[in-house]
Amino acid sequence: PAGETRWSRWRRLLVPSLFFAGVIYYEELFLKLFCFHAVTPVGALFTLLFTLPIAILLGLLCGGVAPRKGRVLLLAMTLLLSVWMGAQSIYYHLFKTFLTAFSLTKMGMVAGAFGDMAVGEILLNWFPIAMMAVPFGLAVVLRRRLIPEEGPMSRRMGARWALLAAVVQLAAMGIVMCCGGGSMSLRFIYLQAAVPELEVQNFGMLTQNQLELRRVLFGITPEDQSLRKGQALHLY
Repeated sequence: PAGETRWSRWRRLLVPSLFFAGVIYYEELFLKLFCFHAVTPVGALFTLLFTLPIAILLGLLCGGVAPRKGRVLLLAMTLLLSVWMGAQSIYYHLFKTFLTAFSLTKMGMVAGAFGDMAVGEILLNWFPIAMMAVPFGLAVVLRRRLIPEEGPMSRRMGARWALLAAVVQLAAMGIVMCCGGGSMSLRFIYLQAAVPELEVQNFGMLTQNQLELRRVLFGITPEDQSLRKGQALHLY
């Protein structure tokens, strides 16, 4: 029936999107607990809101291609997420800061400082590494269920799914824009503060990466450098 065919095509995108939403949100919350030893209600809510558009796009990437390619992409994207979040956990444990775009521009120096200690820290901190590896194990076991054998997907459906991701992203940003009213407001932290710790705590690591990339590409600078330093110290 036409209804079942339409549902099967939506399911092809919905199932991997929900999987990635669970993976990202799980790793984001674990990262907060490991680094900050707490998760605020505001941080949990906005991390979830900003997780959804990323998960929708990853679901489109994996579900919008042939099943065999989709399963390979599912494993690759899950592994990339786990490695990145695990690396951030270890990096923060070593240096009490996160690996940012600025750090990546100094990759040689970072590799020298981080590489010598990484193996020992992985052995000493096996628990967070193991926790970050759980999603990849699930992806390996469930890959055929997450990316089932389905018929070809129309470009129109893919465009609608991408539009959904954009709408959710804009909605999340709109809610943040309504949370103004001070130097420590969510709007200020999102647009101007440029304090990675506050961004991760309130919006999540992947959103912090997006904000950092935006600053690098467009040359956006914080409004007040002294405020950045003061608020970062105040966090602890």
